[in-house]
Amino acid sequence: MAPTHRYLLGEAEQRAVMESQARQKDAQAVNRFTRHEVKNGLLAGIELCDCLKSSLNQARLSESGANLKLPEVDGTSTTESSLSKPPFGLFNKRIDEMDWVLHEILDTVMAEAMARDVIHGVYRPKLERLNVMHTLETSVIDGGSSNRFKVVNNSDENSFFLLDSQLLKYIHRNAVSNACKYGQEGGLVTTSVSFDRETQEFLLQVSNLPGPSHDELVSMGPEATEGVFKQGRRLHAELQMGKPIVSSGDGAWIMNKCAKTLKGECSISFSSDHTTFTFRCPSKEFTELDDTLRPWGKPSNFTVPEGTWAIAVDDSLIQRKLLGKLFENAGVPKDHCLLLGKTSQEIRGFGGTVKRLLNEDPECKMLILMDENLDMTENGRDVLLSGSRALHEMLLELDPSEERRILALIRSANDSGEDVEVYTNRSHGFFPKTPMKRDRVREMLSLLWIRRFHNDTEDASTMTEQEEILRKDVAKALFLCSSLISDGVTISRWPKICNALWDLKTKLEHDLLSRRVHSMAELIGGMQKSGVPGNFDVKWKLIRETVDDAVLKNW
Repeated sequence: MAPTHRYLLGEAEQRAVMESQARQKDAQAVNRFTRHEVKNGLLAGIELCDCLKSSLNQARLSESGANLKLPEVDGTSTTESSLSKPPFGLFNKRIDEMDWVLHEILDTVMAEAMARDVIHGVYRPKLERLNVMHTLETSVIDGGSSNRFKVVNNSDENSFFLLDSQLLKYIHRNAVSNACKYGQEGGLVTTSVSFDRETQEFLLQVSNLPGPSHDELVSMGPEATEGVFKQGRRLHAELQMGKPIVSSGDGAWIMNKCAKTLKGECSISFSSDHTTFTFRCPSKEFTELDDTLRPWGKPSNFTVPEGTWAIAVDDSLIQRKLLGKLFENAGVPKDHCLLLGKTSQEIRGFGGTVKRLLNEDPECKMLILMDENLDMTENGRDVLLSGSRALHEMLLELDPSEERRILALIRSANDSGEDVEVYTNRSHGFFPKTPMKRDRVREMLSLLWIRRFHNDTEDASTMTEQEEILRKDVAKALFLCSSLISDGVTISRWPKICNALWDLKTKLEHDLLSRRVHSMAELIGGMQKSGVPGNFDVKWKLIRETVDDAVLKNW
């Protein structure tokens, strides 16, 4: 029987939908790859600027300044001896300009990528202790130097709040851009920041002087204030302003979506003598001196404890140089820094290096920063290794006492919410792959370090006592499970067995136990009370042997 026209039409529609989905997935993959490569390239350019500036400063300090050593690239360096008196001031100025341009391009790439994720509802805010005044003053072109742009702090001079820097910069940049487009030409644009301690609400306002068609906007009343944030709506274009405006009409709509991502909102008001854009959201205020930072006074004074080893794993020479500086800013001496990744042997063997250092110095702490995408050449073939997966496998092999001494972090240019969740599940956290000054490095590390080692102040005997109690609890739970399972695993007995297994699971999730043991808790977590899982005998044998070896052995 020949297929009907309706059947053929249905098949054609199904193929069209599948092809459309395939194209969307390909486009997403291409965008993801492009963003990753562009971001890495910009970071490399920024680091080269830094290296060049350092070399120029070193040359300036030399007596003659005749031998100008340029930064190493791919292991080589050059000397420029023909310049008897190099114009160092001009060189530094041009390098600063190039560095600024690269930072601007990087910010634009990251902002557009974030905006796309916000529109599709997949962006997860990266809340951090943010210096808001510094962020706002540097987020606008000429914001720090031009008299046209003013940033005022109305929050008792405190400017540290719990916010997402990318979302805040995107909202602020667009608000200032709109003020320049639609406000008085060359007029003053004022940004003010305040914080309501009673409601724990952060407030950002951007005000500008009236521009063309301002009277018509005022006369429109609520229709104007609501219409600004509608998708595709351009009120000023509708009012036929005297100057040409390039706008898609979606900027304010995206800003409002950014605000909602932070559980906040945007609004705008048109009065006779000015226009005020307002962004508000719940937040938390930080003082310069945080109780958790008492040993250092403030985040910018943070350094890792003496004797800490720092290990970086990255296939890029420039990134390894950058990580060496990062470790130096964190207070790690050069003889305690290892920069690995030049060869596939260094990358594959980093786990052995970690184990050796931990064994040689039983009291040391260790900081590991590992790139997610490691490109290697093995047997003449290009190989891509997942750093987070390799790090996770290494951590699984360590004893709990060894892992407790490590802070292992993943760095990657791919930093979407989904990506970061994968990294944090496989390691101890995520460290942003962005250019950072010394104070910013110390602030980021201080938060991650304190979160990881907050129990280090406890007395060692207390820790030993906790371990003893935990081992007893695990032994009892394991014995109960073994007894119930040995009597037979049937459908009728399964609910009781499953309850015992889940009790064991809660004990195996304790922070004092290793990731290897935690993986057994995850294995139990996949078992449902509705029925005996497939290959249960094999799974139970693995759980029992792992717990016995990692927790109860030699006890």
